[in-house]
Amino acid sequence: MSSMQLIMRQYAVKVGIRASLCLGLLSVYGCGGPDDPTLPISGKVTLNGKPVEHGDIEFAAKGSNGLRRGAMIVKGNYKTAPMQGLVPGEYVVRIFSVAGNPHEVMPDIMPGEEDLGSAAKRDLIPPEYNMRSKQLINVTAEGPNEFNYDIVTKK
Repeated sequence: MSSMQLIMRQYAVKVGIRASLCLGLLSVYGCGGPDDPTLPISGKVTLNGKPVEHGDIEFAAKGSNGLRRGAMIVKGNYKTAPMQGLVPGEYVVRIFSVAGNPHEVMPDIMPGEEDLGSAAKRDLIPPEYNMRSKQLINVTAEGPNEFNYDIVTKK
């Protein structure tokens, strides 16, 4: 065996050991696993008494931790994905929903060229629930962390 082959073999063994160590650590500590400090968040969103068909809800930490998470609203319900919940604390809530099907493909329009000012793409949720939101929640370890929003735009 040449010295170059010996060096390559030693390198491969070192890489293999490091890879095994990394995989071992991942299996022990995982990507959240049972020690995941986040808590699931769920709830309902209605607009003028009817479930919001589709939209997004965002939770932005109030304070210094900077955590920001969200969930999709489907038929008036939302729930954070596993290991994508929130840690205990106070959060500003922002809710968004546009008219029409947000996933509709428009064959003659390139992405980014949509007329976002048109009535079909305007946000249905008033600014006091999204861009100017003062809606706050307090997530607690004791739970339940279910937060419902009944948004009224018509009087």
